Amino acid sequence: MNWQGALTQRLLDDAAVAAIVEDRVRWDEAEQDDAVPFIILTVIEDSRPRHMEGGQGFRPSFVQIDCYHGGSKLAALTLREAAIDALAAGGVFDGVRFDPLRIEAVRSEKERISGTEVRWRESVDIILFHD
Repeated sequence: MNWQGALTQRLLDDAAVAAIVEDRVRWDEAEQDDAVPFIILTVIEDSRPRHMEGGQGFRPSFVQIDCYHGGSKLAALTLREAAIDALAAGGVFDGVRFDPLRIEAVRSEKERISGTEVRWRESVDIILFHD
């Protein structure tokens, strides 16, 4: 499995995350019929360092995790922390080796969907070292 598939599976396999989003973990954008809550993963940078003998096996990738929830800010924060906890440990997951998670930034935002409907977004920028 590639690192993006393994990252997705780590989130889906976590009981706390799955209890909130079920299977709604997507790359780049939500599906049209996805209801909140859901998680969107976006690759910000996926460098491919090289050395004299070819590609470096263990490398960093910068990923933005957006946790969307319609219930409340606290519910969105709970989802964000569950996602962080699910990815925090290093190890081998679905054949991909990961270092422990490195958090670069955390942001909050409220989006008004309609006159009264609000959607909360908690974003986390992470660096994953993986092979």
